[in-house]
Amino acid sequence: MNYTKKANIQSCKANDKGYIYALVDLDEPSKWDMISYDDEKGAHLKENVRYIGVTSNPVERFCDHRCDKHKSKKIGMVIFDEAKHPAEGKAKEGTAIWQYIQKYGKGPKYQKGDDTWAGA
Repeated sequence: MNYTKKANIQSCKANDKGYIYALVDLDEPSKWDMISYDDEKGAHLKENVRYIGVTSNPVERFCDHRCDKHKSKKIGMVIFDEAKHPAEGKAKEGTAIWQYIQKYGKGPKYQKGDDTWAGA
């Protein structure tokens, strides 16, 4: 298989799993493939976490975050949990955000909607 961004995005299409991830600050600009996995409990509670999310296509989602004018190119993606159903993924994402808020008193820097009553 050709190891390119486009090929990796395509290989994740129709994925039947969800991945709960954190975007983390880096010292230097990242490349499209700077995605890692951390099974350490509390990986989403580190000081350099800037966003917590869920996706079924981590390569595409990471590329979207890097291209977003509101986020930095100096970010990496750390997958820290998985889900077998979309509702499970949303629950795990919400729990991780809540744990972060309990630890730091507010949501991660790039998190939006964590302090409103708006629905998902």
